Amino acid sequence: MAFSDDVFISYAHLDNQALTAGSEGWISGFADALGKRLAEVMGKPARIWRDPKLQGNDVFADELAARFRQAATLVSVFTPRYLASDWCQRELTGFWQAAALSGGAVLGHKARVFKVVKTPVEPQRVPAPVQPLLGYEFYRLQAGNGRPLEFNKVYGPEAERDFWVRLNDLAYDIADLLQQLEQAGSGAGSAAPAAYLATVTSELREPHDALRRELLRQGWRVLPAVELPLVAAEAEALVRAQMAEALLSVHLLGATGGLVPEGSDESMQALQARIAAERARSCATAQDQGQGLARLVWLAPDADAAAERQRRLLDALRDDPIPAPGSDLLKTSFEALKTEVVRRMQVAQATKEAQEARAAQAALVAQAASVEAAASGGPPRRIYLVCSADDQAAVQPLQEHLFGLGFEVVLPLFEGEETQLRELNDTELRDCDGLLVYYGAGGELWLRQKLAELRRLPTLGRRSPLRATGICLAPPATPAKQRLLTREAPLIAMADGFAPAALQAFVAALRGPQ
Repeated sequence: MAFSDDVFISYAHLDNQALTAGSEGWISGFADALGKRLAEVMGKPARIWRDPKLQGNDVFADELAARFRQAATLVSVFTPRYLASDWCQRELTGFWQAAALSGGAVLGHKARVFKVVKTPVEPQRVPAPVQPLLGYEFYRLQAGNGRPLEFNKVYGPEAERDFWVRLNDLAYDIADLLQQLEQAGSGAGSAAPAAYLATVTSELREPHDALRRELLRQGWRVLPAVELPLVAAEAEALVRAQMAEALLSVHLLGATGGLVPEGSDESMQALQARIAAERARSCATAQDQGQGLARLVWLAPDADAAAERQRRLLDALRDDPIPAPGSDLLKTSFEALKTEVVRRMQVAQATKEAQEARAAQAALVAQAASVEAAASGGPPRRIYLVCSADDQAAVQPLQEHLFGLGFEVVLPLFEGEETQLRELNDTELRDCDGLLVYYGAGGELWLRQKLAELRRLPTLGRRSPLRATGICLAPPATPAKQRLLTREAPLIAMADGFAPAALQAFVAALRGPQ
């Protein structure tokens, strides 16, 4: 859908009063700066609209309602006055309802409403639809008295610098959403790879935001896209859902433990770190290579001064006897952390893309094989790929390669009743066209048991001999593998890892004539 405006700015006019003589109101300066920066980011003029008129008794104008229905996004400037204004609440509610009819109020995980917090407000007063949205805070709490100081140049150069830093974040996020809206309208594009950047306590907000900006600059999505709920069960569900989309989770930890959600005895930082570790382990167990989750934990320079609860978390991470696969604990400079995060994301993205390419190629080959089999009146030839339980992850590239060549590839099962597992193993030995033994983590005794199964094939009721057999000599290298000599099956050398060329003879025999 085409929109007349890129951004509709919703605000209370009381918040646009000049603080000093001769200066412009904060809203006016904000709108002008956002328009300029957004145009630079998009490479074309930004269409920004706000109502310049005073609204009197807040009588909602039909023409204004029609205006915001034509807007792609809404920027709501939250202040106490904004929440007290019926007019402003109608703008917010009306845009949300109109957006639902013009591409949806939420695109992916990103809402078309951007919550700019000029002055702190009570969370419970924020309208329900936008409560979970991440806010762009244009203020900081002063050291000592804890009072908010707005990002306004009248408060000095530091406040002005902070204004432009936060505005830059907002401009990039709006530009990204506008691009997604355009792609959705054309039916083009796919979701960019995502990193999960765990929420932090206030003292780490600056490095958190800087890392977020770097990830976005590289073209990746950053999750979570919404505020985490304050109820533990709800927070855990949301974190798990968001991490399921991510290739990497990054956790910045300092001396402060942060808030503890309702119904839990662990902080929000601990909850996110735990779920990331659980997902990393489950992905490795499930052979989810290339679609798993790596985890980076960075300790801030002041982490050693942590209070008791936070120290327990840090000690648990340092002393974890079984660290999650792909997890690292870093105590480096922040610049070194950024470099490592970018490198990890690049590797994870390349791995995922390679896997997707292999899967796509395998699907095409399998489709061709199915067509060929249908034409010849027979099913794809079946390979029983025997491996130990410890080799389930290592054997995956071999399995995917053979499947991509058009074969049906079956692995043993390792869970279930012993009798049923034995019967299923005998069935696969009887029905397969080719037998491939993956000699990796299994010991010499394990291999001899598999060769014994080869010798009893005639007792299983096979109607024809095996077309192809082989023993893949896979890592790790052991003296038993080096001295192995047998005539029961050809040896296929893969001592340095998966080697497709070594399978040529096996594949040729399997593809031989009926």
